[in-house]
Amino acid sequence: MTKSTNVAKLMMGALVFAFSLGVASHANAIPIFLDQSSIRYLGLINDGIPPDPDSEVSYINHLISMILGDSHVFDTETYFRSSNACAGCGTADTDDTVKDESESPNGNFGGGYTYLLAKYDASQAGSLVWDVRGLTGDFEVQAKLNNKGISHWSLYKAEDTDVPEPMTLTLLGVGLAGLGLLSKRRLR
Repeated sequence: MTKSTNVAKLMMGALVFAFSLGVASHANAIPIFLDQSSIRYLGLINDGIPPDPDSEVSYINHLISMILGDSHVFDTETYFRSSNACAGCGTADTDDTVKDESESPNGNFGGGYTYLLAKYDASQAGSLVWDVRGLTGDFEVQAKLNNKGISHWSLYKAEDTDVPEPMTLTLLGVGLAGLGLLSKRRLR
């Protein structure tokens, strides 16, 4: 067998191994639980009627612009900012929004989202917001707020923040390693 055949087999084996790691870790993953004690919790907006995605985005953007630990009324809504930082989160955008109206606080991350907003009750319980950058797999959010159930949750991306999936990064790394081996062989 030639060295190029060995390199090709090594690269193929590495790809199969990397793929199996991604599949195995997803199949056995425990859902990420998000509640008000999470370090990813950004704050609460006490609001009335369930807003449209544009209103939710403006709520998120106002909340992340606040001083950590601050609370105030803005545009008839009361905002409570947690003391958890969100450095580099970016401005929320309505592009590629995922909204689930099933009243189930469970879902799956998988598109490079930045924020998760959960709206509770149809009247006045409020909305909770979390920083979900870098999270992949299944999630579960706090099921009740002030004894009111969830009415829907939404995932939002920040403007111009496409984050590659971990599997994509793994495959890219394997490909670069293979190119490095081939170039090293050619130099000899």
